[in-house]
Amino acid sequence: MQYINLIIIICILKTNIVHSQSFIYNPLADSDSWGVISLLEYPDHYLITSSDYNHSADSVLCRLTKLSKNGNWIAESIYSYSRFSRSEYFTKINDTMFLTMLALELDKSINKFYEINLSNHHIRSFDLNQRIDITYNNIINNNDSNYLFAIHDLNRQLPRLVSLNKYSGAIKYSRVLNAAPLCVQYNLDSSSIIIRGGYDLDVMNLNLDAILKNIGDTKFGTFSGNIFPLKNRNIYLNTGGQPLDFNFGDGRDTIQFGISIFNPEFNLLKNLTLGKSGDTIEIPARVQSIAPTNNGFYFGGTSNFSVYTYPYGYTPSWFLILKTDSMLNVEWEKYYGGDAYYFMTGIVATSDGGCIAYGTKQDTSMGNFNRDAFLIKFDKDGVINFTHEIPIKEQWISIYPNPAHDFIKIRFLESKHPGSISFLMSLEKKLKKLN
Repeated sequence: MQYINLIIIICILKTNIVHSQSFIYNPLADSDSWGVISLLEYPDHYLITSSDYNHSADSVLCRLTKLSKNGNWIAESIYSYSRFSRSEYFTKINDTMFLTMLALELDKSINKFYEINLSNHHIRSFDLNQRIDITYNNIINNNDSNYLFAIHDLNRQLPRLVSLNKYSGAIKYSRVLNAAPLCVQYNLDSSSIIIRGGYDLDVMNLNLDAILKNIGDTKFGTFSGNIFPLKNRNIYLNTGGQPLDFNFGDGRDTIQFGISIFNPEFNLLKNLTLGKSGDTIEIPARVQSIAPTNNGFYFGGTSNFSVYTYPYGYTPSWFLILKTDSMLNVEWEKYYGGDAYYFMTGIVATSDGGCIAYGTKQDTSMGNFNRDAFLIKFDKDGVINFTHEIPIKEQWISIYPNPAHDFIKIRFLESKHPGSISFLMSLEKKLKKLN
């Protein structure tokens, strides 16, 4: 376990000004972006994580952005501890919020897990001692002591679940999973956890040595969304694409957005088919597609998903938002986009009764490696107001405290300061060696 005290803060030259709590946030990536990964709401602001992918350097960094409740950009922190930053999720433990992430290198034997305390900015790293080249969605905690996440075991070319004790650093790897883990959902009860695959589900014990049940014969969807428990876990909701005519490559693919209802044994009780109909593919948001709100739910996904060219797309698509009451009766249905290729990662209900949907936006005329992070905050009726970009007077750089002992802060007040990112990464590596 290694302790690091390094905070890098970049302030950019423009901000987005809106006049309500419904807005669009669309920052342009320097190269490519995996989009907004996770979101956290505070009383007076939002925190979002996004992954910026530098195609030419084949590297990924984590960008933590602070937004005001009316959409104003406030500040950013860049976290780049390895060649590839992956799975950047917020986790709450004992009333303290952490940003957790996986850091991978081209040398597959050098991989770490990072925990950043968002209150005091303390950073801890844990060696994973495993050859990893693929990570999956979600990092969750169990009993406030163990982090759980999924990886691809390079030695055996198989998916596994990993348990990491945040106090001792002890690591345990699961037996091989049946379901290729798109994400780890949550504790099913005090002794088991659900691992969601693209086509099926595994229920595994928390000792990680036995799969209690594999659920693959219930038609919850070709592209499974997340699972949500209701009524003290007596009923479960699951979103997915309901296949009506899925014939890979013949141009007649039809998948509609669906909601499946299960009992505690995950026997299917009912399927609901919603959204557009026709020769399109409608899928749930990749990580979080169900957001409970007052007396109902928000459901989110991608309309006109490009399955054959994922993660890029060359036809217009939309963010699909469905608002239902507590009985799953649709109150309204909205589509945002159509001028680019949009892909939804997640959806989160907000304290004002509205919701935030997030993911990526790609200009369909630009080809690969031009995606940008994208976020929509809309009110309880699905209404949004577009942002206006207002320039700020150019300023220079400050480094503080001076002299420094354990950490320094670097503040850029110019949005496109030449070499700023490469300078920061170079400096960070030097500071790590000093630590």
